[in-house]
Amino acid sequence: MHNNFYQPTRQAAIGIVANFLNTLQRLGRAFAPLIVIYFIKGSISFSFSIGGAVALIVVLMLVFSYFSYRKFTFYIDENIDAFVIEKGVFNKSKITIQLDKIQQVNLNQSFINRIVNVYAVEIDSAGSKDKEAVIPSMAWADANNLKKILLEYQKEQQPANVDEGATASTVQNTKEIGVGTLLKVGLTTNYLYTAGLIFVFVNMFLDSFVGKKVYEEYLDEESVSEYVSNGFSAVYGLYIVAFIILLVLVVNVFRTLMKFWDFKITTTNNTLVLSHGLVSTRNTIIRPNRVQKVVLIQNYFQKLWDITSLKIIQVAGVEGENNKTGLEIPGCSAVEKAAFFDIIYNKQAEKSTFSLKYNYRFLGFRAFMFIGLPLAIFAFMYYGQLPFQKFISLALGYSTVVFAILFRMYKVGRLFVNDHFIVLRTGVWDIKHTYLEPHKIQKITLSQLWWQQSANVGSLTLHTAGGPLRFSTSKYNELKKLRDLMLYKVETAEKSWM
Repeated sequence: MHNNFYQPTRQAAIGIVANFLNTLQRLGRAFAPLIVIYFIKGSISFSFSIGGAVALIVVLMLVFSYFSYRKFTFYIDENIDAFVIEKGVFNKSKITIQLDKIQQVNLNQSFINRIVNVYAVEIDSAGSKDKEAVIPSMAWADANNLKKILLEYQKEQQPANVDEGATASTVQNTKEIGVGTLLKVGLTTNYLYTAGLIFVFVNMFLDSFVGKKVYEEYLDEESVSEYVSNGFSAVYGLYIVAFIILLVLVVNVFRTLMKFWDFKITTTNNTLVLSHGLVSTRNTIIRPNRVQKVVLIQNYFQKLWDITSLKIIQVAGVEGENNKTGLEIPGCSAVEKAAFFDIIYNKQAEKSTFSLKYNYRFLGFRAFMFIGLPLAIFAFMYYGQLPFQKFISLALGYSTVVFAILFRMYKVGRLFVNDHFIVLRTGVWDIKHTYLEPHKIQKITLSQLWWQQSANVGSLTLHTAGGPLRFSTSKYNELKKLRDLMLYKVETAEKSWM
């Protein structure tokens, strides 16, 4: 494929194979339950008609993949300064993206794309929560050239074709996150998320055809019920807890290695390029002027090991929806964190000159919502079915745990302000520091409920293109001063939000 992207261009020809294999994979995943049942039950004989139907489906998929390739073209339209994609076999569509709105171009390589050695080009623009456009199959050199042209395009001058060696002189440094650091990250993060995934998987397995069959054939229901009714011994309870913890850690480490394997960070004069992945490779370029917020995440164990996760949030199409724009560096030291700050902001985080904390009413309202109200509903639903002493024990245990969490949130929560940043600190176990530059603010909302007026308490929300930053239940008069200060900084700032 040529590099003249200013006229209709097709994907790499090998993309026909990649498109076919990806379609076959999606079809296999859709019919996976039926395939599993077929192999387990063995009651359906593989007849000539079934083989013919499978062969016909494969042929139709090949034909569709070919015509999808033929009907898919893309190009840069200089007349309207836009990137255009035209596609569709039966329903034709035309996607037009203004070049000055493109904020991110990712080069991704799934397992199938890696087999045929092609990359998918994903283009994001400001104002959308979804991927604006995807070119499924391109050779690395062409994909890399297109990425650079789209990100460096200027209306006044058409850029020359860019090859891989053209920017070699601008590369300043490449850093890698080693396996040891990834192991530490896997051992210290996402405990609840991984435990939830395991719970959902086990629950689906037990409710499925396979789980029921195993349960019926290998477990005696009466024996299990009798054993449960007699109660578990403390030793078996410890074994179960230890097994669950070990399983969570193993799965967590495995997920971390799969996602962030071979993590490389390449810094150039004005960009940050992230690449990582074991089965699927992701290549993402970050431009500092597109960054809306930076979030630093660290818990107690990570602090001992000098590890901090860094999440970069760019423009989101819908306020608060930043899944596509959250770019994560899984583990970096204090020195590396300072270097990344210097790349993104061209300055370092400073000590705060002004800070706010939550009012004690933060605890009262949330204690009512998360302790009093749930216990009242539970008591109403199970009134007369549960012994009073048992209900009191459960209520005390639940209240103690939830109140400890709320109190931790209350003590951690702070809003810091210095000459260059607004910093919001939140969290219970994982402590987050969210950094926001004042000129990124698009709107400020200061609110006060009627029962908060007498207590001089209110809430502040800073709206940005990367989602809101909220700080609630604090001194209202101090929040007003902060609002006026931020409005002044926004009005006098010489920089734009993007």
